[in-house]
This record gives sequence, structure tokens and C-alpha cells, in this order.
Amino acid sequence: MRAVVVDPESEARLSVAEVEEPDPAPSEALVRVAAVSLNRGEVLGNALSMLAPEGTCVSFGTSSGPEVTFDARDLYLAGGAKLYGFIIFHEVQAQPASQGLARLAKLIEEGRLKPRIEVEAPWTDVGTVAARLTDRGYTGKAVLHVS
Repeated sequence: MRAVVVDPESEARLSVAEVEEPDPAPSEALVRVAAVSLNRGEVLGNALSMLAPEGTCVSFGTSSGPEVTFDARDLYLAGGAKLYGFIIFHEVQAQPASQGLARLAKLIEEGRLKPRIEVEAPWTDVGTVAARLTDRGYTGKAVLHVS
């Protein structure tokens, strides 16, 4: 199957490649990705050129600056492709956060969602943990305990 993969050798850091069809274990889930989130300008432009027809690219935040340049033809030529600007405040107005949190809690309770927690610390370490999160020093979640 074709997939967008991380490619450190590519200028875009992404490329389309043939990969083996996934075969999830009983404790794993196979998820069809209908959208992807990206936040780096040059990666966003390259991702738009790789969208499948009717594909959606979800963009939130900016880490390389507020301006992004991309070739609009890449978006149009995909046929029905969409670029969605994710803004949490708009999403909360469209659907209360409590509904999403309730859904997440139910998935965790059912054992269908297992968040990766990389660090647990007392809330008094918030400065150190926040700095490391900002520097992208954790690949999982950070949990602060309030006692």
C-alpha cells in the first residue's frame, strides 16, 4: 500500500512510499487516517502535494512562523482536497469539550485507548515539565499530580 512516511533524506522530510499492509495484534487497532495534522510551513506545503483525492490536511499552530507558502495547484489538482485550519476555540463552540472528554474517558475505561504517559511528577515541578514539553522533550503525555 502507499503511505506518507518520514524520510530524513528528503528535503521535505516526508515522501510517499510502498509499505507493507499493517497486521495489527489483537490488542492493537487499525485506524484509517482521513486527515493529518502538521504545523511546519515547508512540511505543510509538501503534504498538500501528497493529498489523495478528497483528502483533508488539518493544520494547527505554527512553529516556523505565521506565514506558509505552498503551490495552490497541488491542492486543486488533487480533486476535492481540503485544508482545514484547526482552532480549538471554534471546535469547542461547535461541540462542547465535555462531549469529547466523555468519549475519551469511555474509551480509556473500555481499554480501547491507552495514552502513552512518559512522565509523572508533582504539580510543583510544573516549570521543569512545561519547559521540557515546550522543547518537545517528551514523546508521550506529562501528568502532574496535585496532592
